[in-house]
Amino acid sequence: MKPKHRLAVAVVLSLCLAPAVSARADDAPTTQPEAAATTQPAEVDAASIGLSIEPAGVSVARPDVLQLRGARMWHRWEAPVRVGVLIKVPKGQLIGMDEGASKLTTFTDDVGADLAKEDKEQQDRVFFGQSGLGSLMVGEGGKMALLNITGRKAPAAGNRELFVAADLVLLYSDGTTKVESVKGVSTKAGTEVKAGPITMTVDDRNFGNGENVMGLRYGDDGGRISKIRILDSEGTDIGGENGWGRSVQNDVVTMTRYYRLPQETKTVTVEVTYFKDVRRVRTPLALSVRAGL
Repeated sequence: MKPKHRLAVAVVLSLCLAPAVSARADDAPTTQPEAAATTQPAEVDAASIGLSIEPAGVSVARPDVLQLRGARMWHRWEAPVRVGVLIKVPKGQLIGMDEGASKLTTFTDDVGADLAKEDKEQQDRVFFGQSGLGSLMVGEGGKMALLNITGRKAPAAGNRELFVAADLVLLYSDGTTKVESVKGVSTKAGTEVKAGPITMTVDDRNFGNGENVMGLRYGDDGGRISKIRILDSEGTDIGGENGWGRSVQNDVVTMTRYYRLPQETKTVTVEVTYFKDVRRVRTPLALSVRAGL
């Protein structure tokens, strides 16, 4: 018998677990910087790390209510339909999801309408990501993470059941980290920063408020990042975080972290703390959600 969970709606969960200008890093106090990763991380069996998945919530909004906010109301908190999934590990920690390898295979209502299908007027995929699953939001310490599986349109009138299936590839670490300091980084746009297996590019985005803002843009290897600090030549932290950005172009997801710097700052030290031992965890997922308005 499939386990049943009581939320605001009744949820039936079926889960199948399967095995599943450049700058150079400063050598001190470590030895030689690690070479950039050229292969995918090794895989670890989901059962061996005690990975579990449970429903976290369901949200369905009436189409006429959504229309009050206009055609471009597609922020994840205002989506027409959303199924939240809570992912937990008792040891080690979750650090992200491989969006390129993960895939949403089914998101339909009980009349067969494809809720993941993109409407003609809706071309912005920023909040859905490469996988169609949205972004994995990892809690502090990495013991649990929330995945919001978000539809692009509401279920049909009178719908009572939703069906969701996905092939998830999660990123997992035993928690061991390493620090690399990259000195003499130019704040000029286009500067490449390499810290161990992490490659970033400087983006000097101007927000029009007179502040000196430096962005650090990275791709898939950024999933290893635990923390970034921007320091001056004396090792003093000078980079106040100023938000982040996310973009999807030609099915490639990039993230950018922004930092406020003192005016006229030309060079900085970028200190990157990253997870050393990163593994991939494959987790096929199937959900049947009963809901109604």
